[in-house]
Amino acid sequence: MKPVTPAKTYLTRISLTFSRLHWSRRRISTFCMEGRSSRFPCAGVPALHASVVGMGPIENAAGDILSLLKKIDARFFVSRVEKRYLLATKVYDVFFDSGENPAASWSAYNIRPLKMILCFKVVTLITEQIARDFWDMLMARNEKTARQTIPVICEALLAQVPTLADARSREVVTETLIWSRDHPEALDIFIEGRQAKNGHMPNMVAFANLLDGLEGFSKRWRRPLRKIVHDRQSQFEGSLAEWHKMFSNASDEPIHRPGETIVFQKVAGSTFEVSAVGRQRRNSDR
Repeated sequence: MKPVTPAKTYLTRISLTFSRLHWSRRRISTFCMEGRSSRFPCAGVPALHASVVGMGPIENAAGDILSLLKKIDARFFVSRVEKRYLLATKVYDVFFDSGENPAASWSAYNIRPLKMILCFKVVTLITEQIARDFWDMLMARNEKTARQTIPVICEALLAQVPTLADARSREVVTETLIWSRDHPEALDIFIEGRQAKNGHMPNMVAFANLLDGLEGFSKRWRRPLRKIVHDRQSQFEGSLAEWHKMFSNASDEPIHRPGETIVFQKVAGSTFEVSAVGRQRRNSDR
């Protein structure tokens, strides 16, 4: 099978402040400002960031930093998003949503295990050209242009359906794609504005995962999350702030779906800011 794109991992680094980490933040700040490590010339540096001091000094101080992190019992987690599967889930959401497509299977869209099984089968149909055409459709500035692409994409996917191993999957996927091909006007695929389109990007998907992870830390430690500091990303800064506002102010009422319970509210009561470190570095380079 020809891969859609080279798998790429997106890592979004988050600095977090819980009340239990207040002491640790103070220790780290003292470590930086006083230059306590003889191998790390960081006196006066506001943050241990490679964009400020470079990788070399951080490598030299790695042992001291590791010892400090172990002493304060710092915790980390990583959110990984692979472009290939991100795109596949978007293909699935566009064409296999039983709320928009009456030919789609309700159970294969609304029951998570069944949804995942069929989605993994659909990903085997997506060639690199289909992936490019689909992404161009999502990013299109004109709705008419975007909808005109739907039949082309569906036909390309239908041509790959015979490669599916089981007859029932071939039947379900064929019926769903034929209806989507013939009714492009019925599918909710177009949103206006760059910031809205940012929601499709791996960066934003990873950010939602990270908010979920931070919520997990908060519950396990029984401590409220006070502040989230994100690395500066000029393209996504507004979108990140908007998503934080959306999730932190969402309802905390659980939503019960077949086989799962979902709560949309994450990191309630926290504040969000984008680090100024990247901005300082760029200004110094001018």
